[in-house]
Amino acid sequence: MSDLKTKSCPRCQKKFECKPEYIKNCQCASIELKQHQYDYIFKQYDDCLCASCLEFLRAECEDNVLDMV
Repeated sequence: MSDLKTKSCPRCQKKFECKPEYIKNCQCASIELKQHQYDYIFKQYDDCLCASCLEFLRAECEDNVLDMV
């Protein structure tokens, strides 16, 4: 069984390698999310996203929080 899974990001359709068996080495592990950011993203998407989209959505979440203040 392969440790890598090629996926398409549900937001941008870019192909990326997902490493669920080795999550610390997965591309998503480089993106630190606070719980409210995680909740914001996964209310919209129910599958893995590429690191670029995670970064974009993390910033979008913070912009939305600032707009509420």
